[in-house]
Amino acid sequence: MARDDDYDVDGRKIRALRLRKFWRQEDLAREAGLQMGTISRIETGYHRPHLGTVGKVAEALGVDPEDLIVWHIDVV
Repeated sequence: MARDDDYDVDGRKIRALRLRKFWRQEDLAREAGLQMGTISRIETGYHRPHLGTVGKVAEALGVDPEDLIVWHIDVV
């Protein structure tokens, strides 16, 4: 299971994907079943969501969750 310090979420990429759909944050929040404030905090990097939340955002945007995650795990 991933720890909080194992990953970051690319909020700029989420914003870019949202804007390609001509969606407002409110639209993405509705499609993902989240609060608009949550989307705002993710996009600005103020909040790192749980992986389940990343999955909801990715599904709403039509991308793989891995496309939104930057991993910080050393592979030995």
